Amino acid sequence: MLALVLVVGVGTAIGFVVSGDDDGDGDDTARDDNTSAPADPSTPAESDSPTEPEEPEPSPVEPTETEPAEGTGTPFTAEYGSDVGDVCDGGAMSNAAAYDPASPKISPFKQLPGNDLWLSQYVPSDKPYYVDYEDFEKVSVVACLTPGEPADQVKCESTDADDKPITYTYVTVPYSLRFAEAATGRDLGTAPDLEAPEASCPFIAFIEDGRAYSSIDDEALQAAIAAHEFA
Repeated sequence: MLALVLVVGVGTAIGFVVSGDDDGDGDDTARDDNTSAPADPSTPAESDSPTEPEEPEPSPVEPTETEPAEGTGTPFTAEYGSDVGDVCDGGAMSNAAAYDPASPKISPFKQLPGNDLWLSQYVPSDKPYYVDYEDFEKVSVVACLTPGEPADQVKCESTDADDKPITYTYVTVPYSLRFAEAATGRDLGTAPDLEAPEASCPFIAFIEDGRAYSSIDDEALQAAIAAHEFA
């Protein structure tokens, strides 16, 4: 920035006074009619435009990314007890109970082979982790049972609802068991697989497209849940 400084010149007029006496007692005296006072060195020079300090340019701000919380699933609100199974598909139940590892309330769900449907599984009411189906908002942990590869199969004969004879294939499958926090979908560990039962025709079967799949042994499931250590 350029500063324009105005320099003012001071003119000096000099006059002579001549005495009229003949005795010569007076000397010619030089006088300065306009004598300027010396400048005060402590006074700063004035300028038309004061110099302002330049502000430094701000440093660019790098964008920051917020990492999602570990194990956070897709939020949903359960309206019925059957909706709790959505936790097994990566959901996070917004109206689930808070997770307490010392006293989990567990609802098990089984996925049918070749089907995305999750079915609620039986839990005896005397179990400490039991939750009534209508009180699904008290669930804090979901036990997810996923079918493995078929182990064995057998041809079976039965009758349908109209007492007509039918033939179907009964397939036995093992199930893997994992636990998820209902409110967040966070993984809470796995249990040993539930082995497939022996291939023998059941008394009652759910038949679809000429096939029926083995059910989960209730005692084996409850033992696996009771043995799991929650943290």
